[in-house]
Amino acid sequence: MMPGYWQDPVVFLLSSVFKIAAVLFWIRALIVLTSRDRFDPLLRSIVRLTEPVLAPLRHVIPTYRGHEIGALLVLLLLQVGFYFALAGITGLSLPLPLLPRMAAADLTVLLLNIYTFSILIQVLLSWISPGQYPPAAMLLFRLTGPLLDRARRLLPDTGMMDFSPLLVLLLLQVLKRLIAPLGTGL
Repeated sequence: MMPGYWQDPVVFLLSSVFKIAAVLFWIRALIVLTSRDRFDPLLRSIVRLTEPVLAPLRHVIPTYRGHEIGALLVLLLLQVGFYFALAGITGLSLPLPLLPRMAAADLTVLLLNIYTFSILIQVLLSWISPGQYPPAAMLLFRLTGPLLDRARRLLPDTGMMDFSPLLVLLLLQVLKRLIAPLGTGL
């Protein structure tokens, strides 16, 4: 257990490092291997950063339809490891039987946040410079495309206004409010 003065900065640093790693593995699980653009520098960077962890796992856990199932296992292990590290730093006790459920809920909330911020950034980009996007924005379009396309099919054609981001954002927030109480909120 650490003294109080250093505890908050260390917890903040630990949480930040975990969330960055979790975002990388979520993106890897969702989009990298199914993407057709192998020359996208951002996607190649994500592959290079996650490959040392996922390559050995592929011998045990194969991919399923191009998706990295091993990345999901790494995410769960990272989250549970984060709980243990946090408990070691803060001195909190862990409810061991609830850890898998809490980890799955917290990771799902993180995924919903990734989608929410991706859609918000995509909407802002469409307002600022329609038709001209930086290369990193293409990752956002690949990530949110399936959700927005499904929402567009549900909504009536309104001409120039696309209300699919609004519908998806509302659904993401409802899901987040249903799932968040099952996790730790960290």
